[in-house]
Amino acid sequence: MAWMFLITGAQIKAGRELLGWSRYQLAQRAKLHPAIIERAESATGPLPITEVQARYLRSVLEEAGVEFTTGDPCVRLGKR
Repeated sequence: MAWMFLITGAQIKAGRELLGWSRYQLAQRAKLHPAIIERAESATGPLPITEVQARYLRSVLEEAGVEFTTGDPCVRLGKR
């Protein structure tokens, strides 16, 4: 399942924190339940969410200016 590498829990959390958003705010913007955000952020391996949910989260974060990287840090703010 290649989609598991679409985004990681650490990237979701780091991106959300870069934006100064709470889990609830990210959930509202992605039209997901806050428990999904919590579950995804706490994952250390494959995300325990659906591919669609992962794509929504990545899309919302990217639209807000988050860029995903493979290095450390795993995210950065780009141009909005």
